[in-house]
Amino acid sequence: MSISNEIEFAQSIMGFISANLGISILPEIFMRHLQSSNIKALPITDFKFKREISLVAKNPDVGKMLYTLFFKTRS
Repeated sequence: MSISNEIEFAQSIMGFISANLGISILPEIFMRHLQSSNIKALPITDFKFKREISLVAKNPDVGKMLYTLFFKTRS
């Protein structure tokens, strides 16, 4: 299997899938907002990969506040 398209926007990805032009591995949050009944989601169990995310803010003070909210409040 080869990758023929890489798309970054959720609506475009869902449009390609809805038009039967491909499949995708998507975050679970995408599946919570499925509006098209012709798209079926199958959960992947025992997925061995982890996802890395970045926190970006233009203002350093806002960045520090968000960092604290996201990472320091979890116990």
